[in-house]
Amino acid sequence: NLDVVDIDGAVDMASTLAVADTTTISAADGVADNTQVLVVENLEATDGRSYGLKIKAGSTANDAPLFIQDHDAANDLMIVRGNGAVGIGTTSPSAQLHVAAATGDCTLLIEAVENSSSKEPHLQLKGTNTSSNPIIEFGDSAAFPGTIEYENSDNSMRFGTNAGERMRITSAGILLVGATSGSAHTISKSTASGGMFEIINSSSTAPSGAAFKFTAQNPNDGTSTFFTTADSSAYR
Repeated sequence: NLDVVDIDGAVDMASTLAVADTTTISAADGVADNTQVLVVENLEATDGRSYGLKIKAGSTANDAPLFIQDHDAANDLMIVRGNGAVGIGTTSPSAQLHVAAATGDCTLLIEAVENSSSKEPHLQLKGTNTSSNPIIEFGDSAAFPGTIEYENSDNSMRFGTNAGERMRITSAGILLVGATSGSAHTISKSTASGGMFEIINSSSTAPSGAAFKFTAQNPNDGTSTFFTTADSSAYR
C-alpha cells in the first residue's frame, strides 16, 4: 500500500492534499540535480501570518515525527522523537538535545558572524526558580564527576572535580579553594603532611618568587602584616 509519486515539475495545491496511504516523493537521478526535491512555499505577504511546514505525529520516545538520513540511508543524520528529544548523529537521544559523532571529534560551534564589537556569541543557561542552578557537567561513559555550577541562591560560582566541590568564587569575588566560606581569599588543606602550596619559578635568569604589595597611600602608618599563624599571636 505504498504510493510513489514521481514529480518532474511543479504541483499547484490551493487547499489540502489528502492521501489514503503512505506517500513517497521520489526524484530520479538527474531530475533534482543540485536542487531540492520538495519546496514548501507560502506566498502570504503579511508579516506574522506566513507559515511553512507542520508535522503532526508521535507522542513518545519510540515515535519519530521527523527522521533525516543521507541519500542511500547509510547514515542517520537527525531525528526528532515523539517526546521532543532531538538527536543529531544519533537516533537514541538521551536528552532534549543530543549531539553525537560516530568517529572523530564532536564539536558544537556558536558563532556571531556580524563583524561588530557589540555582537558576541552567547551560551545561556537559565533556571526559572531562584534555587535552580545552571550546571555544566564533564565526564565519560561512566559518570559526570566534573562540574561548573552557578548557585543562584547566593550568586556564587562553584567548581567540582571527582564528584566534589573543590573551589568557589563568592558573590563578593572572594576565592575559596578547599573551603566553602570565608571573608578573605582562602586556600585550605586538611591533610597532615605536605605543604599548602608551592611557588616554583623554573627560569634560570633572575628568577623571582612571591611578591606581596600593599596599595594603600601610606602603608607604613601602622602595622603591615605579611604572614600570621592561626594558633598564636606571633607575626612573621
